[in-house]
Amino acid sequence: LTTLGKKEPMLAGNVVALGSSAVIHTVFSLLKPQNYDFKSMMNIEVLDGHDEVMESIQKGAGECDLEHAKQWILRWGVGFSLFVILVFPVLCLLAGVFSQGFFSFWVFLSLIWGFGAAGAIICLPIFESKEAITGIVGTLFGWNNKGMLQPSEVNSESDDSVSASG
Repeated sequence: LTTLGKKEPMLAGNVVALGSSAVIHTVFSLLKPQNYDFKSMMNIEVLDGHDEVMESIQKGAGECDLEHAKQWILRWGVGFSLFVILVFPVLCLLAGVFSQGFFSFWVFLSLIWGFGAAGAIICLPIFESKEAITGIVGTLFGWNNKGMLQPSEVNSESDDSVSASG
């Protein structure tokens, strides 16, 4: 059992784990394809933004936008993945033994990548939900003037309903 803790068996196990899932997925997808046409998605009831959704469906922008997004993902996602998986490691191998400067650059690049990813993961959802967040905060502090009940109105309505029922 002492040999299983070495680098080679660990690498082989990880490669088999990752590679087998890709092979299994590919084989089953080729044997029994789903051929989903997205027509059933038109039957899903939309709760928020119904008018905007219906307007985009009538324009036929839905499938066009999906095709454009697919092309963007294929171009940039696959291109970047190939660069990170193939090109960059080959360039690192050509460098041979890392000098202190090259290693420092690699650590700096890793830190920038990590902080950038963390910033995107934290900030983008907050930015996308800024209207909901400001609405909630505005309602909590009584600043909201968008037709929503103010906290004082909510209290008076609940008092009225209590006195009417009692």
